[in-house]
Amino acid sequence: MDHNNKRGYLNDQFRFFHLKDSHTAPIEYHYHDFQKIVIFFSGNVTYMIEGKVYQLMPWDILLINHHEMHKPIIQTGVPYDRIILWLNRESLLQDSLKQYRLDDCFQETVAKKSNLLRAEAKYRMKFSHLLQELEDSFHSKEYASELYTNTLFIQLMILMNRMLDSAPLIETQTSIQSNKHVDSLISYISENLSGDLSIEALSKALYLSSSYLMHKFKEVTGTSLHNYITKKRLTNALELMREGTPITTASLQSGYSDYSTFLRTFRKVYHCTPTEYVTGKLQNSPFQGQEYRE
Repeated sequence: MDHNNKRGYLNDQFRFFHLKDSHTAPIEYHYHDFQKIVIFFSGNVTYMIEGKVYQLMPWDILLINHHEMHKPIIQTGVPYDRIILWLNRESLLQDSLKQYRLDDCFQETVAKKSNLLRAEAKYRMKFSHLLQELEDSFHSKEYASELYTNTLFIQLMILMNRMLDSAPLIETQTSIQSNKHVDSLISYISENLSGDLSIEALSKALYLSSSYLMHKFKEVTGTSLHNYITKKRLTNALELMREGTPITTASLQSGYSDYSTFLRTFRKVYHCTPTEYVTGKLQNSPFQGQEYRE
């Protein structure tokens, strides 16, 4: 990559990356097992999240929930400057109080069906200062620097939730492109993962032709309807297994009435069996083996 400038910092609670580069290869639709924040500074980038296309402006903040399908569309040759934070969901809850949950901002994205926070100008200086102090803290050798870094992270999450209270998530069509049929289709799939999601069933449920559904979904999201459903069902099964649900039950609740089909599909995507995944990968950090260049 040209103009390569990567800085990544690791922490049990979160990971922090400040990246500036020019991409040459497209990034496919994907998901993570953790929450993600993208803070955009400069470049020519749009972001696709669950069928919506976000036109990014400097200081825009994207809040991406775990298992939400997403990908950036990056104009090559233009340096893309951003900060990316990966957040461990369990740690977020541990650092929360009963009446104040640090992940409230992510819950709001689900309720409002929007992932874009455009901060008011009055918050930007404080937000910028806190980001810089957090980044600098990783280099510090001073007393209790790790503890101080964690307190800065908590301050950042509190400030983001306050920013959200002051400036609600962006829902305007000038900033977000979407298609009402694709939005309805994605909602229906998410609510019926254990049911019949054949193209015939979807066509009947939404009163739209099957050819239109497949064509429009691929046009808007950049991935096929079949691949999207497969990934959503597998990620749902993974979430259930992570919570302790038996593998066969998790497969049934994710729409696989035939376990052999689930096993074959799982192996194709994850290159291991569900049992191997549960006994191995689920014991590791959710951050392990993840690409951070987006």
